Amino acid sequence: MPKTLNVLLMPLLVIIASLYAGAYMHFAPVVWLNVVLYLPFVLFVILVLLAWHFNKGRLFLIAILLCVPLYQLFFSTHSISSFGYIAVTVLNLSVVSLIQERGFLNRYAVNRIAFMGMLYSWSVAFEKGWISFPILNETVWFLESLSWSTLILTLFVFACLLSGVFRWWRTASGICASVLITQITLLILFYIVSSQGQASLLLSGCFLIWVFYILIESHQMAYVDDLTKLNSRRALNEKLLALPKRYVVVMADIDHFKKFNDTYGHDMGDIVLYRVAEVFSNVSMGGKPFRYGGEEFTVLFVNKCWADIESSLEELRASIEVMKVQVLDSKKGVYKDVQVTISMGVSESQANLSPEQIIKRADNALYLAKRNGRNKIELNKKS
Repeated sequence: MPKTLNVLLMPLLVIIASLYAGAYMHFAPVVWLNVVLYLPFVLFVILVLLAWHFNKGRLFLIAILLCVPLYQLFFSTHSISSFGYIAVTVLNLSVVSLIQERGFLNRYAVNRIAFMGMLYSWSVAFEKGWISFPILNETVWFLESLSWSTLILTLFVFACLLSGVFRWWRTASGICASVLITQITLLILFYIVSSQGQASLLLSGCFLIWVFYILIESHQMAYVDDLTKLNSRRALNEKLLALPKRYVVVMADIDHFKKFNDTYGHDMGDIVLYRVAEVFSNVSMGGKPFRYGGEEFTVLFVNKCWADIESSLEELRASIEVMKVQVLDSKKGVYKDVQVTISMGVSESQANLSPEQIIKRADNALYLAKRNGRNKIELNKKS
């Protein structure tokens, strides 16, 4: 499944489940209906604790934003779904998705929370009638008579949704997908929901989207390499625990990478690592690439033998050899195209050897490829 659709799947399933549960909630016992009303509060606490544990300031802000419709649902004297509360939340969700992560609680977070608190306070104050300005009241009355205020607010919300769709489609980002589905859910809350119980279920779904998001993101932090976006060595170690009898391990290393770093700097080295990883991510014959460490990569082929993958590895080696990477030559102050090569060592599985031993054999074959001139593929043929 394409990554663009994959990041949308989880939040979409959560909201569909919430809508389905809301449609049939009248069949549930009364005690369960009472529990449902307090479910958003429980999920809010869980989300805040997770945001604190993983030091995610944006998730904390999102939890606070979702408290605006939550307040309106349980404590407001207005109708169940006031468009003003929903619109403020939708607009600010778009803002939060654009800002950078700065951690759970610091000077950036305090400023952002203060801004959210200001919006929340003004919303409550206007609703309660605690503040009133005659000139503004006349202006608001004039706009309402023409329905301009609602129209302008609706246009802003529509612009946020269009922007969200564009950013989700362009970046395939999990946070963009989750923000988009949350915004759509809040609009459903305004236009469709007719009872407090259904509204509570939908808000619970919104909180649950972000609980799942932070858990999935933390999993990716542990198992996906941040620079290359390939699976990390930890993911490889777990994959080795449940291998079939037949598999092939490939160890690959970028040639002369230390010299490249010394010449062009580590920033340019990171660019090379990323570009090489892109090629590895497209390896054929079902190969699963991992970043083993430094400039070293591992490719695991399950239920394959050397004869099956030889042409695939040769294609991989050739693709990297002809690839041009643009780097900055800091000494001359100009950009130039450079080419890199890789060496690979291969080992097939054996019944009397563990996966760790097979990796060691592939590593020995890699060193042989280096000694034989680099930019080569060597198979460890020892039985």
